[in-house]
Amino acid sequence: MFSNAMLHWIDARLQPSALACVAAALRMGGQFVFECGGHGCGARIHAALARAFAERGLDYAMPFFFPTVGEYAPLVEAAGLRVTDAFLFDRPTRLEGPDGMADWIRMFVKRPFEGLGAGLADELIAAAVDDLRADSNLLREGVWYADYVRLRMRAVRVA
Repeated sequence: MFSNAMLHWIDARLQPSALACVAAALRMGGQFVFECGGHGCGARIHAALARAFAERGLDYAMPFFFPTVGEYAPLVEAAGLRVTDAFLFDRPTRLEGPDGMADWIRMFVKRPFEGLGAGLADELIAAAVDDLRADSNLLREGVWYADYVRLRMRAVRVA
């Protein structure tokens, strides 16, 4: 079974159930290979959003689950799988166009904006992008990059 960029969308409380479903779908010796957002994924972006929210008296709830290897491997193994490989690595990702960062936020970070009007959402995004503009790691020569960190694992069903 293969999964790419999906598991970090599942709430942390539901991870054990999701992994149990994966294990149940595998035969003994079957493999689960996946990559998802790992600890620190988008950290600068989410920090800028949290600051923009806080400046307006609002709470920013992290909408993703970005675990470390040490946090996730025990969950995988508790589901009856044996982790055979695990990597956490930086993967800066180029965003398209001059509004790449704002576009990325609008596309992927929806939950914290639920219930807010479009005008306030645009204001929060603009404030976060302005904050991030000073980060030379995310805006280089006019090109935006997302500070992705990926968690890649391979596990085998043993129980």
